Amino acid sequence: MKLLFVMLVTLTTSTAFAAKSIDQIIDADVFLENHVSLFMSDGEIVHFESANLELLDKAKAAKENNIQVDLIKISHNEDSADLISDIDLVPSIPGGQSLETPDQTAKFFDPTNPLENARLTNLSSYESAQTVMDTFNGKTDDDSQCYNRATMWTYEANILQNVNLGKIWIFFTRKYIRDYDYKWWFHVSPYAKVNDSMEKYVLDRGFTMIPYNVENWKNMFIKSKANCPVITDYRQYENNQSREHCYLIYSSQYYWQPYQLKNLATHGTTKSEYLMRDLEITYKDALIRWDGRIPRVRRDTTPVPRDPVPTPTPTPDRGRVFDIRVGDQVISSNGVEGRVTARLSNGLLEVQYVTVRYPIKQNPRDLAVTYGSSNGFYVGDRVLSRNGVRGYISGIYADGRVSVKYEANVAHLWQYTSDLRRIR
Repeated sequence: MKLLFVMLVTLTTSTAFAAKSIDQIIDADVFLENHVSLFMSDGEIVHFESANLELLDKAKAAKENNIQVDLIKISHNEDSADLISDIDLVPSIPGGQSLETPDQTAKFFDPTNPLENARLTNLSSYESAQTVMDTFNGKTDDDSQCYNRATMWTYEANILQNVNLGKIWIFFTRKYIRDYDYKWWFHVSPYAKVNDSMEKYVLDRGFTMIPYNVENWKNMFIKSKANCPVITDYRQYENNQSREHCYLIYSSQYYWQPYQLKNLATHGTTKSEYLMRDLEITYKDALIRWDGRIPRVRRDTTPVPRDPVPTPTPTPDRGRVFDIRVGDQVISSNGVEGRVTARLSNGLLEVQYVTVRYPIKQNPRDLAVTYGSSNGFYVGDRVLSRNGVRGYISGIYADGRVSVKYEANVAHLWQYTSDLRRIR
């Protein structure tokens, strides 16, 4: 969510905005007559004319394949949802390595509780919470997203101060969005646990310079001052859009975007670490100017025992094959098959994916030519990693690697076949 609630923001004159993904596509007439609505990954809501079937097809394809988009806006409203005329599809970026934190989450997880074993730091006083908040990086971009600011602040509190903060999420229901013609469907901020009484204070430096108790923080956004029930399952919000104006979810610091809370509720997929690629996106969006550096652990720590997870061997770029030609069958970094239809003068390739009606421009480094087999391994083979995690091969790449979907990980990881053993 952008900083539009309590302060005036100068709007850019450009029609294309930062890439984001589509979380939900809402049927025509639910919020605006003769208009379909999109709930974006940053919390924003936009509308487009339901008669624009070409745009609807593009939106559906982008959502189904988790392809990021740029919105082409034809209005720039401060409080109510904007109208769009089109979306541009943006190439996806592969995931990255995990980062060590001073107090990595314990190995046992409770899928029914987004807090899991978050080990929140129990601050001694309100003044201690204020001290933590004062250390938050305040050089944030006015157009940055709330989930990126919250992640940067909780990450740096963990890395630099060894303080574990949680995150508080407020989800606005369709009832509230309709009643108040609201522009957003969620917001998130860090929060701190203070004193043994378990009192919680929200450290939302995007809107205040002091910690707010949950009730006062909630009322900054809920014009009706309605109660927001606390839930632990994302589906309780998703399936109850007409009963309340809002819902609250408390989570550990590692949950970055709402889809991860949904994955927890529907698949028991937990988040217990930061990924370098996610933090690169976070810092680039959150800060006005980012120097490319991300703080790292500065002290010795004793790792907490964890269940084994796949550990793919890092591969230098020289091991990749980038001379992809027009006509080659390729697979994208997020596992979608397609065919190269053109090589562009700027070095990008134009790819026609099987699930998208319109070609997408892609960097060759985010693609691989699909092969039938590699070193005797085939797509669909069930395999075991070196540290004993089961999965199956989901793709074969031209550079001798394969992509593997592990039972313990949502992502498809690139690995060498030498690190795998086929199992029956």
